Amino acid sequence: MHRSLQIEEIRCEIVSRVHHDASLAVLAQTCQLFQDPALNILWRKQETLYHLARCFPSDLVIEEDSPDLSGRKRMRLLRPIVATDWERPLFYSHRVRHFIFDGPKYPVDLSDWIFSVLSLSLPGEYVFPNLESLDWSPSEDCFPFIRLFLAPSVSSLSVNFPNSPSCLSLLSALSQKHSSLTAIAFKGQGVDNGYISLFANNLTHIETLDVPGLDWSALQHLSRLTTLRSLRLEKFIAPIPCPLFSSAAFSALETISIDGIATPFLAAMSSAPLRSLSIRFASCISSAEVSVLYRAITANISLTTLTHFTQEIDVEMERTCMIIDNNSMRSLCCFPNLVDVTITSPAGFELDDDTLADLALAAEPRVTLAALHHLAEHCSQLRVLRLPFNATVVPPAAPVSGKRVVHAALQSLYIEDCPIEASLPVSRFLSGIFPHVSVETSSASTGRDRWMEVREQLLHFVAAREEERAWSLS
Repeated sequence: MHRSLQIEEIRCEIVSRVHHDASLAVLAQTCQLFQDPALNILWRKQETLYHLARCFPSDLVIEEDSPDLSGRKRMRLLRPIVATDWERPLFYSHRVRHFIFDGPKYPVDLSDWIFSVLSLSLPGEYVFPNLESLDWSPSEDCFPFIRLFLAPSVSSLSVNFPNSPSCLSLLSALSQKHSSLTAIAFKGQGVDNGYISLFANNLTHIETLDVPGLDWSALQHLSRLTTLRSLRLEKFIAPIPCPLFSSAAFSALETISIDGIATPFLAAMSSAPLRSLSIRFASCISSAEVSVLYRAITANISLTTLTHFTQEIDVEMERTCMIIDNNSMRSLCCFPNLVDVTITSPAGFELDDDTLADLALAAEPRVTLAALHHLAEHCSQLRVLRLPFNATVVPPAAPVSGKRVVHAALQSLYIEDCPIEASLPVSRFLSGIFPHVSVETSSASTGRDRWMEVREQLLHFVAAREEERAWSLS
């Protein structure tokens, strides 16, 4: 055995490159050295308790052959559980890091006994003691058993609350024992925004929060956190007071999604380094309200960091409502780094040629191919480059100074939003400076077909230059 295989990190890296569960299972069964890393991957994410139940002895549980009237098979308990029955389940349970429970979706029904067995005989306090994320969407009867899965290691929690006030009692326990959660999503018919707000006031380390609604006390508390990076709200509970937040509110917030008119709330975003802003409407708003909204976006959202903007309507509207005018659309020109814009308007857009031209020019990269001369000259160790630039104008291969620069280290040039008109001049330019570069492009890239031509032409240009160099030396 090679000595490097004694290092656990290397074994884990090798196993992580095996992409088929069947291969991982064979590896775990045939090689003791790779057993733990392979089993850790196989058990890392579970969406049912069925696999854990199958670890119990065959004389303890039995799976019925025929399905019931609902089309689901049942697994039944044959006798009381004893301590030794837990040996195999415990061998695997500590490996689970992510658990998604949505009982009715799985074809084998064991909910009538599995939770009772777990709550009565589980040797430890938690079913999966090293669990990191929990997605809990059970029936109302099974909901209270969430306590068996809320290990101290859980940092991400998603809960679908049934329409029952008793289920919201969970929030009290979460506030006391799990205030350090970093990602939370609450949904369901039983969600009460008042209790959700009380819970949110106790969060101290939250990074991602997705809830139906919050009151202003909770929002003010969240605005002071330096950890919050993503926030999604469906509605606000109370009228907005003024002034609302401090000048340093939401200092780390990068993504926000809001349902409904939240124009005054945007005033709290002036210090946020927002990258993504999404606003959705469940009902139609007037064109005047649209104009006020877009003015608030321009006045309060960071002009340099915003890259994604979405404004949508969730339901079918009359074509006579909510038209977006020229001035509203033109306000987006203030955001030079926008790369993804989605806007829905039931009555269409009041656009003219000049506004559309301004929008197109605002979205076009200002860096040109000429800037690559500077990178080649001053960044000698550069190997990978991902930079939006305008390739519609091709400069001469040599800069104005007359000094030719050849940069042999650059291996990969990633193309995303780079306008291009003709592939041949670009290929000639790139091959003259970067003789070893390979162009990589995504399916959504601007001018992808021409950039694919550049990729092929570079091979021929580089080969021709190598031949000329060889002839000059002979």
